[in-house]
Amino acid sequence: MEQLTRTSKKRLPMLPRTGTIVGIIAIVVAVILVLWSGPHEKEHDTLFGGEPTPPVVATGLLNQQAVKQQLTYKGVAVSFTQTQLATKFSDDGKTVGNVGKYTLRVMINTQNHNAGSTTIGVDYAHLIQIILPDGEKLSPKLVSIDAIEYPGRAQSGFVDFPVNQQVPLNGLKLQFAQQVVPLSQ
Repeated sequence: MEQLTRTSKKRLPMLPRTGTIVGIIAIVVAVILVLWSGPHEKEHDTLFGGEPTPPVVATGLLNQQAVKQQLTYKGVAVSFTQTQLATKFSDDGKTVGNVGKYTLRVMINTQNHNAGSTTIGVDYAHLIQIILPDGEKLSPKLVSIDAIEYPGRAQSGFVDFPVNQQVPLNGLKLQFAQQVVPLSQ
């Protein structure tokens, strides 16, 4: 009968204290590498947040006009504050569908005034249309307002409309659901 011999692995003789020191050094090196290759303060405003959103810039701003119109829809106050006509805006890359030669932007502020904790859904993309001076109605190509209106929370944003020709801003009207408001002061 053959005897099976067990091959033993040779280990370096190490004291427990030496093993602990080697482990601590490995952890320190790992922490230094993570801090060295991690996010840098100049690149990020916060440790866990993403890149800050750059401000929107109008390229070829042709006209702008202050507006003071307000309406209420399902307890949500919707204010129209400004109209702008430009050849393009820096965030037009988000646009889908018909883009038009010019972009007509309507700035909007909203506030849910419903009592309690009632959250309201407002489908701005389907409720808003711009009415041009000649009576033509246009649907939006980009809406930056969130469709969910939380109680007591205000929102600011815009709605973009594609236009193929320059239009006078003082003759515009905006249809929101069944309500029509002039976009002039």
